[in-house]
Amino acid sequence: MPGALEAPCNDSRHYGIFAHTLLGRSTMIMRIALLALLIPCIALADPNGKTGRTSTITQGCADCHGSNAGNATSISLKGPQTVGAGQMATFTIVIGHASNPSAGVSVAIRQSPTGTSDGIGVLSTITGAGLRVRGMGGTQELTQSAPKLMSNKQAEFAFTWTAPTTPGKYYVQAVANAVNGNGRNDAGDDWTFLEPVEIVVESNTSVLEDVAGLSSIFPNPCATGEILNIGTEINGVSHVQLVNASGQIVLDEMMDITNGALPKPLAGLPRGVYFIVVRNEGTTRRGSIQLW
Repeated sequence: MPGALEAPCNDSRHYGIFAHTLLGRSTMIMRIALLALLIPCIALADPNGKTGRTSTITQGCADCHGSNAGNATSISLKGPQTVGAGQMATFTIVIGHASNPSAGVSVAIRQSPTGTSDGIGVLSTITGAGLRVRGMGGTQELTQSAPKLMSNKQAEFAFTWTAPTTPGKYYVQAVANAVNGNGRNDAGDDWTFLEPVEIVVESNTSVLEDVAGLSSIFPNPCATGEILNIGTEINGVSHVQLVNASGQIVLDEMMDITNGALPKPLAGLPRGVYFIVVRNEGTTRRGSIQLW
């Protein structure tokens, strides 16, 4: 009987089975540990965008799309430089890359150029523009709802911003990423920051002041199908605002003006008296017109 009890301990086959079992368990533990290290890296990639990365003092997209910002991706902002207090304005982020097929973006408007949680105003999406709202209050941002395919080597993301009622200077922040679409963290993706863009929010009363600043406006009255000339002293890309008698901004565009002539008629506006505000190379001029 003692021999029967001792046999298992002396049987080399049992040692082999035991050792194989230990080796198998060790291999499994190593695989689980390796998977645990890889999962955080995989989880960081998010086709729906991530927040908290728009400020130039953050890591940007480095943890998911290459460690350093590249120079192959371009990013720019289209939209007004001045907005009336409490008014809504439309902006567009334009991302460019020579070869990567799609792009994503995160956008915030904050009270300081490098702020991270001092958002201001209300960001809103435009149907079909490919963005979604994330967070609220000081942390509100917009990110892509899905990667947007490039068209002619560009992708555009439009959105609206309702300015705060407090006049002041505020800043558009954004980080853009042009991706190669392989779903991995590698040098094929290329991301970059938007240099913060200053937006001035003016009190509505200031927009209506000094209405005699433009030297000549003709024709005045002006038919909605006619080209308005606001004076030969205005040339080049200018910010043009049209304000109705109630103080509402009804037109807010960047226009390339030649010898004072607007590039298009002021069509589609109701008849009435309007105030026109033109900002050109740091100079602001104002006047009044009548549309009929």
